[in-house]
Amino acid sequence: MPPTYEDFWLSSSDLSLSLTFTNALLYALSDSGYDSDEKYADLYFPATFKATLAGQTYTYEEVGVRMKGNTSRAMICSSDGAISDVCHFKLSFKCTFCDELYQQSAFGAFKRTWSDFSARKERKAHRFASMSKLDLMYLPRNASNNSSYATYSQEMYCFHVFEQEGIVAPKAKWANLTFKDDMASITSSYEAIEAVDEDFISHHFSTEKAGGDLYKCSTYKSGSSYVKADLTASGALTSEGTRVSLGKIGVEDCSNLYHPNYQLKTNDDGENSDFSKMVNFIMAVNSVKTGEYPKKSLENVLDVQEFLTFEGGLLHLGQLR
Repeated sequence: MPPTYEDFWLSSSDLSLSLTFTNALLYALSDSGYDSDEKYADLYFPATFKATLAGQTYTYEEVGVRMKGNTSRAMICSSDGAISDVCHFKLSFKCTFCDELYQQSAFGAFKRTWSDFSARKERKAHRFASMSKLDLMYLPRNASNNSSYATYSQEMYCFHVFEQEGIVAPKAKWANLTFKDDMASITSSYEAIEAVDEDFISHHFSTEKAGGDLYKCSTYKSGSSYVKADLTASGALTSEGTRVSLGKIGVEDCSNLYHPNYQLKTNDDGENSDFSKMVNFIMAVNSVKTGEYPKKSLENVLDVQEFLTFEGGLLHLGQLR
């Protein structure tokens, strides 16, 4: 039996993780994932995952692994399997490796064919410690001497303060991670972070909120400039207030190089998804900002008390610093 969600995130329990690839798999992950603007940057590759927690080891075959991050990606492995660097990883315990992208000749060897529909359905429902995904962020070896990496060591502290203030925040803990292929291995300190997805919602929100829309707000690079998620109507809404197709609001599609600022992560069905709640939210915020509607109208689209609690948490952090 896998550990429970609560047991996995106990800060008092040491956590050791490992990811085992073939040379070809690790090189394919490295080659496709090092540039976040590439078509295949977020494609998952199968690896054997092991977690040792409280003296117990759990092993899972064919866990999906890809690079994570925007500016932090790098070539970590050469074609012969030599490992030269570390990177951030995202793990998927429910990955089926049968999406359309696996039809590409470069990834055909990693494609999984599911002849049994029930088996595929079971894989999609697969969880580890009641989580379908897990983020792994590496701590640079020179972090203690490099101020630009200060946030890596402070992030868990911030999450803890948020939790103490009653603000929803991801669980996080330190872990040792070894990733290896047939030729080499490397071990580094990593921060294991709860992925913000539908499972996160089920763990942190009441049942009546569990079916809501979850958006990831992201800044992405377009040419030499950055497009910000700034809640402006430009690029998101037309002058009539309707959503711009393939604009700032949408479902990310890396294969077509589409990276909206507001990426719908739940209830997503591509262009057929319902983005009306986000459209109404942006319209309301901008209407209040320009003075067209009273501030009290925000209560129709925004949990004002939750927002003020969040701002209070930020203030508390600032005072503690």
